Amino acid sequence: KTLSKIIEKIKQSPIIAEATPNFLSSIMEIAEANTQVQWNLQAPPGGVDATTTWAYFTRGAPHSTIAVLDTGIVSHEALDPNVLPGVHFTNAGDYGLSARPSCIECAGATHGTMVAGIIAATGEVAYGEPLFGVAPHSTVIPINVFTQFNDQKTCGAPPCIYSYVSDQINALQWLAGDDFPGLPPPSKNIVGINMSFGNVTACPLAVTRVLHQLQQLGISVVVAAGNQNIDASRDYPANCPNVIAVAATGLYGERASYSNWGKSVTIAAPGGNGQHGIYCPMVDGYRYIQGTSFAAPHVSGVIALL
Repeated sequence: KTLSKIIEKIKQSPIIAEATPNFLSSIMEIAEANTQVQWNLQAPPGGVDATTTWAYFTRGAPHSTIAVLDTGIVSHEALDPNVLPGVHFTNAGDYGLSARPSCIECAGATHGTMVAGIIAATGEVAYGEPLFGVAPHSTVIPINVFTQFNDQKTCGAPPCIYSYVSDQINALQWLAGDDFPGLPPPSKNIVGINMSFGNVTACPLAVTRVLHQLQQLGISVVVAAGNQNIDASRDYPANCPNVIAVAATGLYGERASYSNWGKSVTIAAPGGNGQHGIYCPMVDGYRYIQGTSFAAPHVSGVIALL
């Protein structure tokens, strides 16, 4: 109640357009699973049939770029050729060049690398085997929006990483064309934005406004529906307007047991379920993982192909 009163008082200022609590978002991944390698790219009902698209239509193109708002990115041989110079928006207001993760030792530090790999891993042999993204000839721009925390109240067992909504808004504003001194303007080749994080809260008005700007620019915004097995209308940013909210499915096309659901969901894509996970890049190799975090980049990859 006290916070609500403070916010209402702030809104009374004629120079304030909107005020919202600066809540934190977490990544949308769950436990590791083992499965058949890259079933998600094969024929339905489980896969997106990317192999047919590559054979008869396209593998994407370097000028078709997806911005990945996530934990940043680490170098990976299967992905590096398709990664453009990144930026960061962290610590509730800091920004700058480099999309290096804020905390390499924190759980989830390679989350952004895994998401980017699903979109645009090259398919070239790396660490002894090839790994393909949905759009292996397209590119990604990594944007680190995750901050390191060191206190036990936030982390439980420090350190940990979470994303401030204010940093997400700044990143989206930059992508929409706002000027941030010291940062170059974003590439004009960006066709989509991937956001694989969330929190059970309402969509802030400031986010709604910038999402409308991005829609007017023709940039698709793809988000994870959430992993709580609840109605996605309760989960930010899946409950925001002008987003493509993605639920997760398994090897047989079934809804993943953890995946959010409901009218706020736009589409479903492979995210893994049970013992059938998504094969993703990590430091010096690969791992199986599952979550709506990894369903969303399948849709972003298809947007890159389109």
